Amino acid sequence: MADRFINPCNTDIHLKYQICQELDMNSKEFEVNDDNTICDESDIKENRKYAKFLASNLLHTEEKKCNCSDSSQNDENSSEYCEYCISKYNKKKRKRLFKYNTQHNIQSKGRPLDIFRKRIALKPMENPTRKISSIAYRVLDAPGLINDYYCNLLDWSKNDIVSIGLGASCYLWQGKTEKSKKLCDRKTNTISALNFNQSGSKLCIGYQDGLIEIWDPIKCQIERSYLNHARKVGTLSCKENILASGSMDSQVVIQDLRCSPITCDVLDYHSQEVVGLKWNNYGDFLASGGNDNKLLIWDSRNLEKPTLSLKGHKAAVKGITWSSQKDQVCLSGGGTADPTIRLWDINTGKLLQRIDTCAQIGSIIFSRNSNQFVTTHGFSTNESLQNKIFIWSLKQDYKQKAKKVATLSGHNTRVLYLALSPDGEKIITGAGGAMDHNNQFSCCETLRFWNVFPAKRKETSFSSSLFDSGAITIR
Repeated sequence: MADRFINPCNTDIHLKYQICQELDMNSKEFEVNDDNTICDESDIKENRKYAKFLASNLLHTEEKKCNCSDSSQNDENSSEYCEYCISKYNKKKRKRLFKYNTQHNIQSKGRPLDIFRKRIALKPMENPTRKISSIAYRVLDAPGLINDYYCNLLDWSKNDIVSIGLGASCYLWQGKTEKSKKLCDRKTNTISALNFNQSGSKLCIGYQDGLIEIWDPIKCQIERSYLNHARKVGTLSCKENILASGSMDSQVVIQDLRCSPITCDVLDYHSQEVVGLKWNNYGDFLASGGNDNKLLIWDSRNLEKPTLSLKGHKAAVKGITWSSQKDQVCLSGGGTADPTIRLWDINTGKLLQRIDTCAQIGSIIFSRNSNQFVTTHGFSTNESLQNKIFIWSLKQDYKQKAKKVATLSGHNTRVLYLALSPDGEKIITGAGGAMDHNNQFSCCETLRFWNVFPAKRKETSFSSSLFDSGAITIR
């Protein structure tokens, strides 16, 4: 690494390649002036053309033209110096071998090497477009999966366990063994919401009567239960030990799972049913969406009132997610009367962009590894857009409008349920049965697995670097 600290050489080609100290000063072939400069004029004349060619094409130095007044010696078509200029040049020659801040004219035109550089110049490589398969790689039957816009019945834990609410029963599907088992069955009390905590060590289940149960999905044991709501619990969002629950009673309840039910916070700022809840990536902000078309942002450090009340939607706000790349950006999706995705900056409260999907938005999830997100859809005036899954891509600054990069088909009823895999690459979608236009029951009670997002980038290791903190010892 020491060579980068050597100063650049002087642009004087004679001083570069004919160092006085390396010559035999006693030889008669060389004459040395008092200032130790070389004035071997015979060699200079013989090699001048070749030296100029090298200097022009390799060192990018401009050719010196003779500007003396002797017209007999100064021929425009000749590149030779006259005797007067040679002697004058030798007297002014500098002795310094190195020159500081040397500027090279690399923009000179017409030189052979410049033309060669243009030919071999490499264009910046463009990232190849990642192809997303339009076919689900796995399909599971989910008999009894209801088609209810105000329920959230699907989740995927960090431990690769999928939970699904089918009527009054909760089932677990283990990704490693590809086997399923029944966790619980409440007979007459229908499951309306479920959600894993961040580590996957707890599964929270909400019921139609307002009951919430906390289960250990590994041991398949119930740990505790809460009755914080008087009506149906339609949405849950749990960070490690703090559970947020939304109900038909229009309240949001924040419950610490390590404490008794008495020590909970009740947030009563929605005027209708709470249909969407989502903690941000760090768990310090909570977004709640209601059937009153409001999106409220709560600061976990001060829950007396919402930090922001974001208005603009004209239908229920069920689909809510947070950007994994920019913590201050929240995404929300509206229902049938307002099938739009809105991106909000919670630091300023401003709307970053609005995307019209032309179809009811059931769920939204943001990729953990990229600036992409997925939306699932239901009703639409355009039949070709009904019951679809859209993959969207955002630019880094989020100012340019999101681009739809893929459309997935497979469900023939509303795609209301959505979950993201632990590695952030795959999603699982769910759709329940429903009556079609001919009053016939459409049996589409299935779960579909899709590979849609890019893998996480591998971090580059700099451990072998000379400047690595562990490689340098300061005494």
